[in-house]
Amino acid sequence: INADHIDRNHLFYFFPVIYLLCGAVRLARFNLTATTQSKSHFFGMPIPMGAAAMVSMVLAFGWLEESGILIPASVLLRFAVFYTLFVSLMMISTVRCERPFGFFLSGARRHLFRSAVIASLFLLLFVYPSLAFFGICLFYGFYSLALQLSGAHKDGGSEVSAVQFE
Repeated sequence: INADHIDRNHLFYFFPVIYLLCGAVRLARFNLTATTQSKSHFFGMPIPMGAAAMVSMVLAFGWLEESGILIPASVLLRFAVFYTLFVSLMMISTVRCERPFGFFLSGARRHLFRSAVIASLFLLLFVYPSLAFFGICLFYGFYSLALQLSGAHKDGGSEVSAVQFE
């Protein structure tokens, strides 16, 4: 992304700050609600996954440039802004996100679509690693959100409710 587009509008400097603030809120909430029991999921995207999502975007942009795929810098910048906001809001949301290890490596029989997409993305890692890494992170965030919006997350037969602070 050409820095000239960013320098023309200083509002773009605001979005990385939002990401950092959401990360701080996510860590504070995790520290307040953390238990010593084993968990199969988090509420909100885990910070390491959020960081991986941001790094994967930068790697994907680098791959686009190396491959000679010309996308206007203004389009990439707008995508970066919206993606940064999406990841930031996912970190502080009450969306139920499976632990990344469990999301990628378990439940193949229960989640055939998810397993097929993940297997395809992992195979793509051997051909286009930067692009596949971005796809994996993007899929994790949007799949978790889609499950939450569809009401597909169940916990013991009842809907999972939002995190409540006392």
